[in-house]
Amino acid sequence: MNISPFLADLEKLDVRILKSYVPPHYKPSELTLAMCVGVQILDEDCIVRKFHKEQYGIKEESVKVAACNTEELPESDILRQGYDYKAFNQFQGDARLSDPYICALDGLGVLGERKFDFVYIRNPDLVDIIEWSYVFRRALEWTEPTGVVVTLVRRNDTGRYSQLLAVLEQHKVRPVLSCETRVEENSGGYCHTIGVFKPAA
Repeated sequence: MNISPFLADLEKLDVRILKSYVPPHYKPSELTLAMCVGVQILDEDCIVRKFHKEQYGIKEESVKVAACNTEELPESDILRQGYDYKAFNQFQGDARLSDPYICALDGLGVLGERKFDFVYIRNPDLVDIIEWSYVFRRALEWTEPTGVVVTLVRRNDTGRYSQLLAVLEQHKVRPVLSCETRVEENSGGYCHTIGVFKPAA
């Protein structure tokens, strides 16, 4: 699949942002497991692998990336073949539930042994704040203590993101980092704010 120059630049920008903000809060496993929640157009598996390779020296083949989305996405048109596990449609890909995580860990052959190191929630469509609070809490439930849940929020969604943080606060879930990325002029507003969350100790 030929990726547009704009999307290619966004992918590079994502990697740069992750390298700038995530490392103080994150220690990946040697065999890294990642989940991309709500994946749509960007090749988020590439972003996750490049980040781990450039920041931690982990070989790309040692980063296993799963993806989920409640939509039934046309794989050949939207997504490349680089994901190690994919769970799409409203039944299999609902990240409010544990199903995508359980099935992915099972598919990767590690169910019952460990959880995910890195969960990436890029540009969540924050229409229903309560539902998204379930997604974030579930992601943290399936993340290793040394891992992180990372979100990038669009400029137009920062107001709703503040609402989401308020709802999560009611459940004693707080980001260890939440700030503007300061790269908005290069991202078309897609990478305005970053949030980094860690599971409760």
